[in-house]
Amino acid sequence: MGEMKYRSGYKYQLAFDFLLQTRLRPTEIIYTEFITLYMDGKMVIRRAYSWDGASGPTWDTANTMVPALYHDAAAQLLRQGLLPPEAIDYANAEFDDMLKARGMWWPRRRIWQIGLWLTGGSFADPENQKEVHEVD
Repeated sequence: MGEMKYRSGYKYQLAFDFLLQTRLRPTEIIYTEFITLYMDGKMVIRRAYSWDGASGPTWDTANTMVPALYHDAAAQLLRQGLLPPEAIDYANAEFDDMLKARGMWWPRRRIWQIGLWLTGGSFADPENQKEVHEVD
């Protein structure tokens, strides 16, 4: 028998593939186990992708679920070095636009913008991969 290995810190898991159009424009198609990002900005996030919802001292609401999913997927591509570091600015701006389009009250959006600014993009830093835990 081998060791079980897992990552913690996720709250949600996609039940079906999810497609969205983004402003991210890679120079070639990015394909990972759970995320595909096409050169035209189309992003496919596959069934069973796990994410933690919105980070920080906040609560998840219907108008935050898709933006948080998108932002977590974009941050994962950044952490893996598959998007250039400057893509973080596009991802953060698009995240805010998605929240606005879904009717999030502007003071709450502003607090989230400040939170992103305060983290300095650490959530997208390759050094911040989720830790793998082992159990015998």
